[in-house]
This record gives sequence, C-alpha cells and structure tokens, in this order.
Amino acid sequence: MSSPASAVTPATAYTPRERHLILTFAIVGALIESMELNLLSYPLRDLAGSFAVSTQSVVAVITWQSLASIAGGFLFGWVADRWGRRASYVVFTALYSFAAIVGGFVHDYTLFTLTRVVAGLAMGGAFGVVFAMFAESWRSPRRGFMGSVLQGMFLAGTLVTQLILFVTISTLGSDPGWRTGFVVIGGVCLAIAGAAAVWLPASTVVLTVGTLLGIVSYVVAGTTSDRIGRRRATLVASVVGVLAFAGFAFAGTGSTVVAVVALIGPAIGYAGFGVLGTWISEFYPTRYRAFGSNATYYVARGLGSGLFPLAAVSIAGGDLRIALALGGVGALVGLIGCLFVPDTAHRVITAAG
Repeated sequence: MSSPASAVTPATAYTPRERHLILTFAIVGALIESMELNLLSYPLRDLAGSFAVSTQSVVAVITWQSLASIAGGFLFGWVADRWGRRASYVVFTALYSFAAIVGGFVHDYTLFTLTRVVAGLAMGGAFGVVFAMFAESWRSPRRGFMGSVLQGMFLAGTLVTQLILFVTISTLGSDPGWRTGFVVIGGVCLAIAGAAAVWLPASTVVLTVGTLLGIVSYVVAGTTSDRIGRRRATLVASVVGVLAFAGFAFAGTGSTVVAVVALIGPAIGYAGFGVLGTWISEFYPTRYRAFGSNATYYVARGLGSGLFPLAAVSIAGGDLRIALALGGVGALVGLIGCLFVPDTAHRVITAAG
C-alpha cells in the first residue's frame, strides 16, 4: 500500500495559485541567475580599464566565478533538500544580489574578484533549485515544453544584462556605467529575493540572432521531447552541435555558408539544454533532487565554462577558430552520454520520488 507521502503529487500538493507562484518564481529565478552570470562578459574591457588589469585577468575572474558555482551547487542543493526550496532560493538570490551591489562600489581588483567568487557560490544554487521547484509543481504532460521555457530564461537573462549595461555605459560612460549597471541588476534581484521570502510557497514535495535561435531551439526541443522522449530529442540536438562547432575550424576559408553555420549552428545545437534541465530534475528522487541537479549541472558548467575554455585555447595554440571548434568535444560527450541515461519523459513526480 502506498504511504500518504508517496501519494502526494503536483496535482494534490499545491493549489492552482501556489503552482502558478512556484512556476513564476522558478522562471524569474532562472532569468535573474543568468543576468548575474553574464555581468562580467559584456563589460569585459570596461572592467579591465577600471581595475587597470588585462582582459585576461577579467577572464580569470569569470573562471573563479564558475568554479565557485560548483561548490555552491552542492551547498545550496543540500540546503534546498534539507530545509526547503524557498529557504535556499531566498538565500542564494539575496547573496548574489548583495555581491553585485558591493562589486559596483569596490575599486580594488582583489576585492572585486572576491565579490564574484561569492556571487558564483550563490549562483550555484539556482539551477537545481528552480528545476526542482518546477518538476515538483508541474504535471507530467508537457513537462518538457515548460522545462524548455524555463531553460530559455537562462538565455533571455543574457539579453537583459546586455541591454541594461549598454544603456548605463552609453549614458554614463565606462566606469560609472558598468558600476551603475551592477547596482541596478543587484537591486532588482534583491527585490525578487524579498518577494520570494513573502510569496513563494514552501515545499510540500520534499537579443542577437544566435541567442534568439537558442531560445526558440530550447522550446522546440522541449516540446519535441514530450513526444519522442528526452533521449532522442537530446541526440538530435547533440548531432547538430557537433557538426556546427566543427564549422569553426573552417571559418577562415571565406565561405559565407560556413561562417553562418559556425555562428548560428551551435545556438540551434544548444536545444539539448532545453531538455536537460527537465531530464536531470526528473532523474533524481525528491529527497535529493535539488542537490543532485545542482551537482550535475554546476560540475559540468564549472568544467565547461571555467577550465575547458582555458585548455582549448592552450591546445589550439592561441588560434581562436580551432579553440571554438573544440567546443564540439562537449557536444560529442553529451551525445554519447545520453545513450546511457534512462528516458524519464513520462515519470510521475511524487514525494517518495
């Protein structure tokens, strides 16, 4: 006989209003985490000028931020599984918001690096927690579609950050511009943390063309995965990714077709990420879903966006085209890896698992 806990499903655990609130905060959480994540990429030269360091030194800060997110994935995933999704969500959102605000005022490179390490630690909590919130509040049908929308917010956040920093830097100048952008973005995220503390229900189940194409690809892949399964949808996207990244190796031939494939193809190949968030959250049982999802995602992101780019540049001997082409290695690993993971498209999420 099923225990009372095992009978708890998204259909019975939350009222419609609570489900809507959880999904709203999950979507907003993915959006603002991406806004924070990309704070360093757009104003790279502005940051280098303000702190009188090389752009490579700013890239090093990005690497430290990515590596810190690995530890944050374990920490905040554990917090979410132990004390609830809301507690973890509020703490990590407030922490990286505060780090962004402080970072906008410091003038010492070392202190600034420290603020981004703290932000990276906090950002490590986002992926697993928001997808756990989503998986536990959404019924099985069309879970892939909604998961892809959620994953698409990680791309949309990039556009929002670029827009805010473009406006502030264009209006105020380089140094005061990026600093104002940091404070604005940090303040918005801090307000969201406060709203979550009040309105997020507690757990009862423990614009570039490429970017736009990426968002569309996420939604298409997620919707497709509801029909043909998570594995098949990811396989198709991974094949596109491998072929598209290979195009960078030939980008210097002068061929317009090759250039378009190399620049836009990987964005379409990213469609697999529109499936992976849902797939990962469905794979782990409820009792450690946030921890497992965070560990999986942030270890991969730390290696992929932190260590691998440095290794790729070194292997390519400084040739940026070859370094970018090596990104296909990641797509190939994903293609092979998904063959060995069970498909969870129709799994029913319950309190027991």
